[in-house]
Amino acid sequence: MQVMKISLKIIMIWLLLVGLCHAKTGDLSIVAMDHASRDTLQRVNISLLNKARGSHEDFEICTHKKGVHLIRQVPVGTYDLTLESYRYASRTIESVQVVSDSTIYLEIDLSRISPLTTRPITDNFGNVGSIQGKVINQFTGDPLPNTNIYLKATRYGVGTDQGGKFLIAEVPTGIYTLVAKYIGFESVRIDSFQVFPDSTRQVDFEMKFRVLE
Repeated sequence: MQVMKISLKIIMIWLLLVGLCHAKTGDLSIVAMDHASRDTLQRVNISLLNKARGSHEDFEICTHKKGVHLIRQVPVGTYDLTLESYRYASRTIESVQVVSDSTIYLEIDLSRISPLTTRPITDNFGNVGSIQGKVINQFTGDPLPNTNIYLKATRYGVGTDQGGKFLIAEVPTGIYTLVAKYIGFESVRIDSFQVFPDSTRQVDFEMKFRVLE
């Protein structure tokens, strides 16, 4: 009797492993382009919302030199695809269908945010301040160059240098949302971030690896 129970467990584990090995997945190949110039954008944050589960899915994204963002082994289903890039308006493509053993090719235009239409919430017109800091890998302590640091819905932002340092100068005083984004790491967002006149705020970020489930 005990032998039969063990055999049944082995069979169930084997069936589970077979099912996992044959899970139906597909790939997404995405090229993001500047709407006006048609230049490809190489640093784009991409998120997928699984419409059936109502939850966001994290996948490893491989970015090639020509700006092709390849997302492999996405479970078959329907997703809302959202693209974000510094100084560009975010865009969501709804109901993208991932098909088994196939690659879906998408070319998506992003429109640059105009400085004339993105005004911050300021309290003292004419007064400005600055934001500086450093971005590091929380696990290794190494600096993260080319991290996007920006104030959401404004034209103010920079990329970090090779030492992970950044400086956003001459920012009108006011209250903002400060965002740090780097591909492969969890984004960091600071709401109600205040810039004071004639002063420089120091903000350091420790970025965590994005856990793939």
